[in-house]
This record gives sequence, C-alpha cells and structure tokens, in this order.
Amino acid sequence: MLQAVDENTANTRTVFATTELISTISMGGATINIPVGSSLPFFENGRGKLGELDYIFSGQFCKRDELQPAPELINHLTSQWLNAPYMWGGRTPLGVDCSGFVQVIYKLMGMDIPRDTWQQAQEGKPVKKFSDVQTGDLAFFDNKEDIVHVGILLGNDQIMHASGKVRIDTINKKGSWMRKRESEPYG
Repeated sequence: MLQAVDENTANTRTVFATTELISTISMGGATINIPVGSSLPFFENGRGKLGELDYIFSGQFCKRDELQPAPELINHLTSQWLNAPYMWGGRTPLGVDCSGFVQVIYKLMGMDIPRDTWQQAQEGKPVKKFSDVQTGDLAFFDNKEDIVHVGILLGNDQIMHASGKVRIDTINKKGSWMRKRESEPYG
C-alpha cells in the first residue's frame, strides 16, 4: 500500500507502536495485518491518519516515549521472538534477520536505530570490558573486514540473535557464541 504524504508528515516521529506479534487495522473498509513494532502514525483514541486515509486500531500498543529500557522490558520484548525464522531483510516474527530483530526491539523501547548491522555499530558507545556488559547491550561480529552480525546481550553470558532462527546462545568475552544444541545450524 502506498500513500503519498508531504515531507513534514513523512518525517514526523511516531510515538505509538504495536506490541502484539500480529495485529490488524481497519482502513477504508479493509482489514490489514500488521506486525509487531508497526508505527501508528497520528494515533489517538483508537484512530489514526496516514495521508488522506483514516484507520482504526484496537489492538495492544505502547507509547514509545514512556518506556524505560530495563532488563525486564528487554526480556519481555525479546522472548516473543524466540524461534522466529531467519529471513534476510526481514523485520517481522514471520521472518527476521539479525539487524531487523535488533531494530524492532530498540524501536519498541523508544530508540530509533539504523537498519543495517554496520550502521548500528556506529551508534552508541563501546563497552570497554566484557564484565561491564548489561542486558540490552549489543554485540557485533565481523568477518575481519566488515561487521556482519549483531545480537542483544541478555546479561554477560547470553546473546539473543537471529542465526538460522531467533535464538539464545552462550557468549564469551572473545565474542564467540556457542550453540545450545549441536543439531542447530548457523544462519
């Protein structure tokens, strides 16, 4: 669906986002499925507007500006994604890649970060010692030339990332992760 909007509308930061894995909106007599983390532009009292189109949304949502990132919130938001299949370029529980997973989780916590892993690695500030990592910190991996993978740390010994599927693995200070089961391939 395409809807032409003016530049000001296109650049307006949306503070409301859906929180259910799949929700629906009603627009122009049609019902449309939308995934978790979808923006609800110009939303108020169950209604919103996108360009000239009005929509109705009655599902669960959050006001991103009111959320405070904390281990409990991160664990809640990420746990819904366990076993979502890997799909390069994906950003939904029906198929997601590593940077899309990270981007949606951070969006739900009120932080807009870039889409690609290498861009995400340029944001924030580095953690100097592995023993100082906190739940919600990002871990980046390279292939000696480029940054090629990202995951969300769940404390200092676990990482949640999209590798074959969204999964939790053990991570060490060398940046190596270990599969929980030998039968699970890397994606």
